[in-house]
Amino acid sequence: MICKLSDKKNNERVVLINIKGGYGVYQRLLDMGLVPGVTLEVSHNHGFGPITISLKGTKIMLGRGLAEKLIVKEEKNSEKN
Repeated sequence: MICKLSDKKNNERVVLINIKGGYGVYQRLLDMGLVPGVTLEVSHNHGFGPITISLKGTKIMLGRGLAEKLIVKEEKNSEKN
């Protein structure tokens, strides 16, 4: 299911598919490693305030407004060989 990052709950793993925003927002997120196709995990989201995500072993805190610009989908559970 496709939705905004701000709609996801704690411990959910998702794949970033799009960034809705202008050049400045897009560039800022790219600089943080948030590029389309990357898998991330929601560490802390209580429905208000900032959202904390885990990306490649690093925790990143995003304001709710910024998190609403990230369009994500659920990660498909596939085993890697």
